[in-house]
Amino acid sequence: MTLLILAAGLGNRYGGTKQFDGVGPQGEFLLEYTIYDAIKAGFSRLVLVTRHELVQEITDYFKARLPRSIDFECIAQLIEDTPEGFETGVDRAKPWGTAHAIWCARKVIREQFVTVNADDLYGRNAIDEACKLGSQLIEKDQFGLVGFQLKDTLSRFGSVSRGVCSIANGLLIKVTEYVKIASNNQQILDEELGVEFTGSELVSMNLWILQPSVFSEIETAFPSYFDETSKQESDEIYLPQVIQNLIDANVVTVHAAASRSGWYGLTHKEDKAQLEIELMRLTKREIYPTPLWS
Repeated sequence: MTLLILAAGLGNRYGGTKQFDGVGPQGEFLLEYTIYDAIKAGFSRLVLVTRHELVQEITDYFKARLPRSIDFECIAQLIEDTPEGFETGVDRAKPWGTAHAIWCARKVIREQFVTVNADDLYGRNAIDEACKLGSQLIEKDQFGLVGFQLKDTLSRFGSVSRGVCSIANGLLIKVTEYVKIASNNQQILDEELGVEFTGSELVSMNLWILQPSVFSEIETAFPSYFDETSKQESDEIYLPQVIQNLIDANVVTVHAAASRSGWYGLTHKEDKAQLEIELMRLTKREIYPTPLWS
């Protein structure tokens, strides 16, 4: 099975390249722990999408550490890599979004795959759940999602963006994006819209099980998201947006499962110290070895 790691974001709220910031006891990146869990779960192929200027450095880094049995490939999310016929007259500086990052892997992935964010630690149970769910999805129109409870995905140091999921009979019906969810005085609230949450809502953390058919769907959807020059300057096309449109059009069904893992992530710079403590705790419990690779 193939794991696609999304590591091309700019980390504006974090204030730097958080995907490759050392947080483990030996300076390991957070994404290395997800890779470790994925290998334990049976993944044998890893594809990492990052910025062009980091490709060679990251390739060398992982080739020196990963077991030889693991097929690792690092590719670039290039701003100029857009669907044929799409033209833009703007000088864009930031990537086109997570859906575009996934589309950039179209030439190297031909089979079912699982997506993860480089700045999230999902836990081994969540990765195992993704494998279990994926083994049940054999048709090109069957996708999957492993979600987390909202209360377990918040930062103590500021707001976060989350896709809140509506589930019926084990299927994802709707993902609603909220971009400024925060917990204050035991209240979980989207500060932009004033929507209050209980904390038990299932949210997407981009732990998706996808079929290669998603590439053509993203390519078809891409031009409609950027049909105005103003959108081409800074807007992004997110994977949940594309999948929601496919659900609404009855093109795909998305089977949903809830993770039993704890979640840890890097959104704000202050999250780093807390995460370092947690990784040290997990290391002392021998959940992870140190150094991670030997």
